[in-house]
Amino acid sequence: MEALVIIFIVVIILGALFGGKSFGGTIKNGLGCLVFIAIGLFLLILIMSSSDKPEPDNVASKAFSEPEIELQRTPRNINEELKAYAEKLVGNRDYGIANPKIIKTNENTYVITFEVTDPKLIADDTADQDTNPSGFEHNMAITELWISRFCTSELKSIVNDNNLLFVTGTLKNSSMSICGK
Repeated sequence: MEALVIIFIVVIILGALFGGKSFGGTIKNGLGCLVFIAIGLFLLILIMSSSDKPEPDNVASKAFSEPEIELQRTPRNINEELKAYAEKLVGNRDYGIANPKIIKTNENTYVITFEVTDPKLIADDTADQDTNPSGFEHNMAITELWISRFCTSELKSIVNDNNLLFVTGTLKNSSMSICGK
């Protein structure tokens, strides 16, 4: 209780010092001052904590230490890795796909589009859960199969190694799968 009284008195004193003309104005100005003081202290603490980085013991040891270089792959290498992966999928005749096309959609995402060569993998355009449940089940089965074939540990490794958000695999006239981190 004493702490609240002390804070109240400090608010009144600050408000009066900064031109409060009435009791309400004094309280308003005092609280405003306390807010500015709190923000200033927070910024000061933030600045002081960011400058607490340790100094190197020996400047020469830092100059001759191993450089910290993060190797980054070029987009060409990413394209090559994705192309090799897509060609590997196409090479499996059981998958019924051909002609992969790799499209970079933004800095960290790619789409690989495949043509479907197996008629069993072509989606039913009339599929609807209510009006055509067998077509709906057929399309769901294609999607589940495609996800298991496309989003492998090998593709996940490519995604992680190249710091991609995700790679989408799309079957024309059929299904798609998104493989992310």
